[in-house]
Amino acid sequence: ICSNLVQIIEDAITANSASGIPSPTAVDVATSTHITAHTEITTDQATIISNAVASVASSAGYVHDASKCTRDTKYFVDAMSYDLMYGGDFGTLVSANSFFDGGASQIPANHRETTGLAYNYMADVFKY
Repeated sequence: ICSNLVQIIEDAITANSASGIPSPTAVDVATSTHITAHTEITTDQATIISNAVASVASSAGYVHDASKCTRDTKYFVDAMSYDLMYGGDFGTLVSANSFFDGGASQIPANHRETTGLAYNYMADVFKY
């Protein structure tokens, strides 16, 4: 499920458009089966965030704002953790839509590839 959630954001960033972000799926707390993944992500949140930021910083030639990268990565990890705990994809969709205003990307053009690198890193980490 995590890879699907990460893919939503990666697709929006790559397309530079919010138009492909799906409508939220219904939350079904009673049947959430991802409690272990939620617990692991919550426990390892600080490490996941710092490693995602470091992976971008170590990519030579990329524009990088560590404080914004840390903030946005935390928002996404929180959103994914919420979706794993309660089911659905509402948190991830809110996170994905936060990159757009009126359908227009709020990620500066020279930061888009860097932002994508952070989400690629998280896609590799979240193999649930």
